[in-house]
Amino acid sequence: MPHAMAKIEHNVFQSLRGRVQSWWQERREIARELDELSALGDQGLAMLATDVGVNPQMLAAIVRHGASAADDMERLMRALNIDPDAVHYDEPGLYRGLQTACALCEDKGRCRHELDAGTASENYTHFCPNHETMSELRAHPEFQAG
Repeated sequence: MPHAMAKIEHNVFQSLRGRVQSWWQERREIARELDELSALGDQGLAMLATDVGVNPQMLAAIVRHGASAADDMERLMRALNIDPDAVHYDEPGLYRGLQTACALCEDKGRCRHELDAGTASENYTHFCPNHETMSELRAHPEFQAG
């Protein structure tokens, strides 16, 4: 029995170590990206922010949340039977706004839990900052998946 327990402890340690390393790597990447934004200067930052459709402060906030901050948006869209590609193609400004709100969302843990549990489509209105827009998109046949 002690050998089995040691193996379990080793696996838990390895898993935790991997998550901490991933977290640390993401933090370092965010710091590097913020340094790059800073190196652009005010004018360069303003130009880049304009190119992506946000203001400079919003761009910096989005970068601080990390490159994968809006990844759950497309997962939620699929759970709601919304075609993310159709929205991105037909309504690029709206899509970018959805991404921005998702990237800055403070309730990612609940979102991921609901997505993983398969309950997001029933409960998204209680936690998603995009819930009103998502509900409107669900009502339009041209944005329905498959």
